[in-house]
Amino acid sequence: MTVARASVESLLRPVLTWLEAGGDAWGMDLEYWRIRRKLMEEGETFEGLGAELLSNIDTAMDSFSPDADRGRHEIDETQLRTELEAAINGLRNMKLIE
Repeated sequence: MTVARASVESLLRPVLTWLEAGGDAWGMDLEYWRIRRKLMEEGETFEGLGAELLSNIDTAMDSFSPDADRGRHEIDETQLRTELEAAINGLRNMKLIE
């Protein structure tokens, strides 16, 4: 089983836009979670091929803090970008996104 490509593309739309154009990382993070909740409410389980990379994205998004006084388990925008790019490259290699 593979995560539905349409779900992956929808979920990652704000992420890909932010990686390409920059902007408000926190706003992108919040939009990601809004879309993820909506897709899950519609029945998407995010299981199968690609699920581990999507889990890595979830972890990075959950760990991101825009605050200067981050906790030791929180990451900054630079680390967020690094984590997201690695996972997205993997999803592209699996042909789950373009």
